[in-house]
Amino acid sequence: MNRSLRWPVSPYGVVKATRRNHGIEHGTVAVLLEQGVSPPMGGNATPGGFYIYSRASVDVEAAAREALARMAAGEHELAVSPHCGANLVVGALIAALVSHLAARASGSRRPRFSDLILGALASALFARPLGALVQRHCTTLPDVEAVEIVSVRRFRLGPLAVHRFETAGAAR
Repeated sequence: MNRSLRWPVSPYGVVKATRRNHGIEHGTVAVLLEQGVSPPMGGNATPGGFYIYSRASVDVEAAAREALARMAAGEHELAVSPHCGANLVVGALIAALVSHLAARASGSRRPRFSDLILGALASALFARPLGALVQRHCTTLPDVEAVEIVSVRRFRLGPLAVHRFETAGAAR
C-alpha cells in the first residue's frame, strides 16, 4: 500500500475529532444564549473545527474560548444541546416507528390518522431525552482538555455572521 495515501489520523480519530468539535460548538451556542444572543443561530462540526452561524453582536470568538475552558474544567453538560439536530432526527424516527407499529398492531398496512397522532405524541414525549442520550453517547464528546482553538475566520452569509473555528488536538 502506498503510504502517502494513508490518513494522517485513523478514521476513528476523525470521528472523535468531529464529536469533540460538535461538543464545543454546542458549548459555544450555550454561552451565546447565556449572553442574550437570540436566534437564528446554529452551527456544525467537522474534524478540523466547527462553524457558528448567528446575528450575534457579541464576541463569538470569546464565547467559544469560554465554552472550551468551561468544558475543560468539567462543565461537560455544555456539550449536550436541546436545540441539536439529533433531537429532530430521533423525534422523526420515534414518530415513524410508533406510527408503523401502531398500524401493524391494528392489522392495517398503512398508518391511520390515529396511528400518526400516536407517533407524534411519542415523538413529543421522547425526542429530547433520547436525543440527549444520542448526543452523549454518539455525536458529541465533552473531554476537550487537549483541544485548542488555533484560528478563527469570520465572514458574512447574507444577514448572518459565520465564524469558522479551526481546532487542534481533537483527534487524540
